[in-house]
Amino acid sequence: MISVIIPLYNKEKYILKALHSVLEQSFQDFEVVVIDDGSKDNGPEAVRSITDRRFRLISQANAGVSAARNRGISDSKFDLIAFLDADDVWESNHLETILRLKENFPHAGAYATAYKLVFPNGKTRNIVCHGVPKLNWEGILPNYFKSATYGLPPMHTSATCVRKQVFEKLGTFADGECLGEDLDMWARVAMHYPVAYSSLPSSNYNWDAENSLIINKTWEKEWVFARNIRYYECKTDCNSFVYEYIYKINIDTAIQSIRAGNYELARRLIKDNKTTVARKKLALLKLALHMPKWIIQGIIMTKRFIKTI
Repeated sequence: MISVIIPLYNKEKYILKALHSVLEQSFQDFEVVVIDDGSKDNGPEAVRSITDRRFRLISQANAGVSAARNRGISDSKFDLIAFLDADDVWESNHLETILRLKENFPHAGAYATAYKLVFPNGKTRNIVCHGVPKLNWEGILPNYFKSATYGLPPMHTSATCVRKQVFEKLGTFADGECLGEDLDMWARVAMHYPVAYSSLPSSNYNWDAENSLIINKTWEKEWVFARNIRYYECKTDCNSFVYEYIYKINIDTAIQSIRAGNYELARRLIKDNKTTVARKKLALLKLALHMPKWIIQGIIMTKRFIKTI
């Protein structure tokens, strides 16, 4: 059996689609725990309209997405915990694929699938992680951090399932973090356990909802994994790419910081960056940060610059 954890905060527009995508799964032996994190819209009422006994709604004062997921983990009944964000949806074979990975790779700490980006215009883009065949491949990721360095993160929250005992050993999502808390969790898992992966996309990631949050966020600090790496211990063979991955996310954060007008953070993030993979991007950022602020903003916001880096 699988526990499905769905954090909910002001997602009335999306939540019923997410819930129905769970109801339509080919594998039906699950529970759904929705954590209402102090929503101010009618999202909780939408959840209550689902009368299936496998669904539970837990309400709490607003404490952030990490606290909501952590509450769901603590209240879950089963060993396998799958995550679904309230604005994403699954294909009908998602849980079936996760269970197949679990059966074939029982020693893995996490089970993840490829996913689709869904854009506001309705177009989709399949995301398969770097370093694995694009179609009909299932196995253990050769190197999570190498894949994340050369492409998008292999593990997207709405496409990932983790054994509960992994959280008991490593801890749960970082409280108080609203960006990068999921990538921190998956990176910690990958530092300690093999990650089983299917290149068959079975989860749909609503890029519009998440992207608007990222663009409008005030960037005050680097992502939690980069800040806390000195406290973590790597027990897998991914260690050689861990810091290259951190250099990459610090560069990406610097770009977002410039967009938000936080030039000091951007300078700090690239000051001691030793990337070998993204040297061109780093050089362009260093050059841009020596220019007047109004020129920096003009450059960083142009499609040509973004495409170049």
